Amino acid sequence: MVSKLMALAVFGTGMWLAGAAPAASQQGNFNAPDLVLINGNVLTLDERSTVTEAVAIRDGKILATGSNASIRALAGAGTRVLDVSGKSVIPGLIDTHAHFKAAGLGDYVVAMGRAKTVADALEAIKAFGAKKKPGEWIVGGAWHPPSQLSEKRYLTRQEIDSVAPNNPVYLRTVGHFSMANTMALQAVGVDKTTADPSGGSFERDATGELTGVLVEAAIDRVEKAVPPWTEDDEIRQFTIAESVLNSFGITSAVEGATEARDIRTLQKLAASGKATLRIGVMFRPEPPADLTAWKLSCRATGPRRALATTGSSSPASRSSTMEA
Repeated sequence: MVSKLMALAVFGTGMWLAGAAPAASQQGNFNAPDLVLINGNVLTLDERSTVTEAVAIRDGKILATGSNASIRALAGAGTRVLDVSGKSVIPGLIDTHAHFKAAGLGDYVVAMGRAKTVADALEAIKAFGAKKKPGEWIVGGAWHPPSQLSEKRYLTRQEIDSVAPNNPVYLRTVGHFSMANTMALQAVGVDKTTADPSGGSFERDATGELTGVLVEAAIDRVEKAVPPWTEDDEIRQFTIAESVLNSFGITSAVEGATEARDIRTLQKLAASGKATLRIGVMFRPEPPADLTAWKLSCRATGPRRALATTGSSSPASRSSTMEA
């Protein structure tokens, strides 16, 4: 049987059609589901934890769940019927706190997640750097050397220099430390005579030479010198990242610590109708000195509820609402 709430909706539609018999076939097609999944293990996750065989979907929303026969009966001439052959079907998962953009950076940063030794890490940097022109920045993805590497330590600038002598290299971590090679430090005017910033430090060895490890507030000195991605790069990064989350059944996510630039990029992606993830954002602006400037910053960014809902019937646009 069709689930109770959906049965009411279908019943109401059926009564309306009965009162308009001459147009029944046209209206029937208009109200038919876009997609029907049959022969499945459909976990509705309703209050009774109902498990059914089939589900009907129209305009990106669940129209009905029930038996194969009852759901097939809703199909129209244009309905796509998909036999899922006993596979489980679940509602889209929601990640309530993510930094999912990182999932789209594979082509843009050195992947350090599999490095188990210093040698592994250096080889990854070398291989990535081989695709770069001299002088282009090499940026690393999130990782944690002390817990990841058998040596239980960060890389030194001298080690990084050995595999990337002609490129500034900046390696982020998942913690409060980053690493930079000699060219990167030179690019921002940091040498062994540079004073440590308040709340951070440029780590030095026993002889006073810079190791290349940046601690807390010292990170910003190099971070801000890394060239920003182009708008096309960022749109592609978010597009890839959304696809990665979709592959795990995630259809909604809340992106933590989102900067104004990323919000604008997500708005454009949603407006294009190509977004495949429903996104909420935690807006993180750089705090201005006074309240007036803060308000102006928020207005310029434009975060608000229902930032980018489109009327298109495509699956991508139906999942593109963002909230801030």
